Amino acid sequence: MAKRILIADDSAAQRKIMVSCLRGLGLEVLQAEDGEEALSLAIGARPDVVILDWMMPGYSGLEVAARLRDSSDLAEVPIVLVTARDQERDEAAATIAGVTRYLRKPFASSDLSNLVHSLLDPQPTAEPV
Repeated sequence: MAKRILIADDSAAQRKIMVSCLRGLGLEVLQAEDGEEALSLAIGARPDVVILDWMMPGYSGLEVAARLRDSSDLAEVPIVLVTARDQERDEAAATIAGVTRYLRKPFASSDLSNLVHSLLDPQPTAEPV
């Protein structure tokens, strides 16, 4: 069964780029145009990774992340926040909201695919001897 990824971005062009990249990895990709749709899809589909744009109509990516963290069923799902924001305080706000990783725009498709792959297949940490 293919891993399921949810992408939420109000830019159709940005979603198209991400969908193309991730489907090329054999992943099932769900799409949302805004924060409310993203939250509804996440609750119904239980994706393996959620990718959120920061600035969206309705709920922002940060608001969606915080709501997902409050959900017992989705609290552990990795969340990637995609944004052009690059201030230290922005990354701090993302961390507080429960974002797993922060990806700055513009990014290469390889950056996205490598990031998603690392979240889907985390390498175990070595136990101290």
